[in-house]
Amino acid sequence: SLVWLESRDEVKATIESLQDWRGQVASVDSASSTSDTDPVTLMIKNLPNKIGRTGIEDLLFSRGFSPDEIDFLHVPVDKKSRANKGYAFVRFTSEAVTEKGIELLTGHQFI
Repeated sequence: SLVWLESRDEVKATIESLQDWRGQVASVDSASSTSDTDPVTLMIKNLPNKIGRTGIEDLLFSRGFSPDEIDFLHVPVDKKSRANKGYAFVRFTSEAVTEKGIELLTGHQFI
């Protein structure tokens, strides 16, 4: 599941946050889940452009996540600059694992 934006204000705010980030501190938005065993997708925002898929995997694995707990990881890349677009999506296999991911990533400073 993904985060659903229902109002025009939510869509506008999300687009602006993706286009106008300046910080190096991650923030996380999560989709709701119907049970503790449903996968939950997080949107990680404010990523430095130099961080790629491997960098996010290394961070998660070094903090105790296993490959079995991560169902999907996508880091959109700008075709021209070959840098990430400042955000990524990670889907964890359960709500419990997602909570651990939120704790790790919210406010994380990338060096």
